[in-house]
Amino acid sequence: MNEKHIAQFEARLEQLVEGAFTNLIRKKISPHDLAMKLARSMEGNLHYAQESADNRPIAPDKYTIRVHPETYDELHPSWASLSMALNQQMVELATQSEYRLLESPFIKLIVDKHMGRKDIAVRATHTQATDGNTEAMQPIRLSASKLIPKNPQLIIGGEATIPITEALINIGRSDDNHIMIDDKFVSRHHLQIRLRFGVYTLFDVNSRIGTFVNNVRVTEHQLQTGDVIRIGDTQIIYVTDESQDKNAHGTTQTFKPVDD
Repeated sequence: MNEKHIAQFEARLEQLVEGAFTNLIRKKISPHDLAMKLARSMEGNLHYAQESADNRPIAPDKYTIRVHPETYDELHPSWASLSMALNQQMVELATQSEYRLLESPFIKLIVDKHMGRKDIAVRATHTQATDGNTEAMQPIRLSASKLIPKNPQLIIGGEATIPITEALINIGRSDDNHIMIDDKFVSRHHLQIRLRFGVYTLFDVNSRIGTFVNNVRVTEHQLQTGDVIRIGDTQIIYVTDESQDKNAHGTTQTFKPVDD
């Protein structure tokens, strides 16, 4: 699945949430987490039809979203409308990714008392047998030593150094990002940094004024140590350190823009 397609999918879902469903979702679950888990569950459960003229992967069409009981109670009254909108977005994501759908996607919301208040889990399955013999696509598994760059960090505003310990980092002005930037020129959800095949890649998420790396405007960019990222009036430097191993806990942090 093209990472740009996933970023666009998340941006559209974000717009959906900020429109008709703002009061329903934003304070219950993270739109970014929901979009990422829906997209990854589609990508991780593809099938191939071995005896078919159409060799495109077959995407799962049934998605079960597990949420905390209180979240379920708040979302359930409007779930019919929300799930319809989500279905349309899943069809578009599958189309852009050149996957086949044998049935229209069906997204079900269920209660899981073991889930945290803002946590979500998504499981994708196929509702019918695919044509011909099928086999699941097996993900490529890399060893831990090859998967994660050595001690990747973001230096924000020349002041704070934030270790990157997650496969996905959301950065923007809103307080539901992993890193919140206190800069009026930064979009609420401005960019994402994703770990893909051992490389952290930056994606601009349809921000208002764009994202610049080394003074060049980018929509996506594979990060290399020393890259200088600028969003609004804020400068962020991506660095790695092959000689050290550090552990850190991911939290939301707020930073002021750097002065030129």
